[in-house]
Amino acid sequence: MEGKHMIKSILEILRKEESDISTIKHKLKITEPILPYLLWLEEMNFVKRINLTERYKFLASKWKITRSGISYLDFITSSKRKYSPKLPKISLVYVCPKHFERKVMTKNGVHLVEVLEDLFTTANDEILISSPYIDPVLIPFIRKVKENIKILILTHNKDNFLIRLENENKNLKVKALREFKEGVQMYQLHAKYICVDNKFCLITSANLNERSVFHNFEIGVMIEDQIIANTLREFFLSLFEVC
Repeated sequence: MEGKHMIKSILEILRKEESDISTIKHKLKITEPILPYLLWLEEMNFVKRINLTERYKFLASKWKITRSGISYLDFITSSKRKYSPKLPKISLVYVCPKHFERKVMTKNGVHLVEVLEDLFTTANDEILISSPYIDPVLIPFIRKVKENIKILILTHNKDNFLIRLENENKNLKVKALREFKEGVQMYQLHAKYICVDNKFCLITSANLNERSVFHNFEIGVMIEDQIIANTLREFFLSLFEVC
């Protein structure tokens, strides 16, 4: 769906009722990411976020249209002029402690949890994950991935919960990248990134554990670019093959 039609469709849905991202995608009958559109609309003051819980609020939030958004929707619906909103292909991704959030949050930034939610529910083909430290905080995101999506995970240690995930999902494979020689660790995986459908990639300082996803100061970028995503994908698969 083209950007201008996506913007119009999202606003039409929110004009009828407040909705979360999953509901909007379901009503639009799409699987592509819509978070960049919502962030653009929020920056323009056409929509605003409603947090449903204080803890981990990004996991439970809805969006509603504003008066400015209603006016904008009326304009683009009735006007014959062409409009084409310019959406960023690169977004800042962050994590910070709750009491710092208002001080450091930027209008152009998006919380890591929202990016993970959008990426995992959007994937249509494959999800490639590189993270040295992973704990069960990953499980709720994995549970939201559609069936038959290939998931490859590269980490530094294949913990028991990852083995269980691998056993219960035939499309999920986990490998560890670390080497010891005579009791001394020679190297281990340190890179943190996710590549989805050879189109979207998240490169971040955050591991996929509770401390990094919810509590630390972390920073990264979400990139929508097929050339970059393909390069990152090839790098990932070359590492995965040698493990």
